[in-house]
Amino acid sequence: PILILTIPFAGSAESSKGERASADEDEDGPGKKRSPSLSSLEAKVARLDTDLLDHEHRSAYDARVQHLDSVRIRLREEVYPSLKLEQAKADKREGGMVRTFESTAASAAHALADETAGRIAELGLILDEIEREAGDKATCDEQRIEGWLSEIKSAQRALAEEKKWRQGADDKVMQQVITTREALQRTVLESLGHV
Repeated sequence: PILILTIPFAGSAESSKGERASADEDEDGPGKKRSPSLSSLEAKVARLDTDLLDHEHRSAYDARVQHLDSVRIRLREEVYPSLKLEQAKADKREGGMVRTFESTAASAAHALADETAGRIAELGLILDEIEREAGDKATCDEQRIEGWLSEIKSAQRALAEEKKWRQGADDKVMQQVITTREALQRTVLESLGHV
C-alpha cells in the first residue's frame, strides 16, 4: 500500500489570511482595500519561506517519524522475524532435501556395489562350473579313450589269438592237405605201378 501524506503548512492558510487583512487595514484603514506594498510582500515571502523551511525540516520530519518510521519499526518487528523464520524453514527443507539426496545416492551406490559383487561372484561360480565340467569332460574323455584303447587292445589280443588259432588251424589243414596229397600221389603211383 502506498501511503500518501498531505501535510498543511503550519499556520500558512490562517496566517496568510490574517496578514492580508492587517496589510489592507494598515494602508487604507479599516474596510478599504488597497494593493499591497513591497515591504508587506517581502514580509509575506519571508514568512512563506520560513513556513516552507519549517515544513521541510520539521513537519516533514515529524510526519516521516510518525508515519514512515512506524512502518519501518513494524517491518523490523513483524516482517523480519517472519522472514528469518521462513529462511530457517527453507534452510531446513533444503537440508532435508540434501540429506534425502545423499541417502538416495548412497543407497544407489550400495545397490550398485552389491549388484556388481553379485555378478562377479556369479561369474566366478560359472567359471568354476565350466572348469569343473571341462575337467569332468576331460576325465570322461580320458576314460572313454582309455575304454576304447582297452577295447582296441583286447580286440588286438583277440585278433592275435584268432590269428594264432587260424594259423594253427591253417597249418593243420595244410598238413592234412599235404598228407592227403602225398597219400593221393602214393595211391595214384601205386595204381600206375610206379612204386
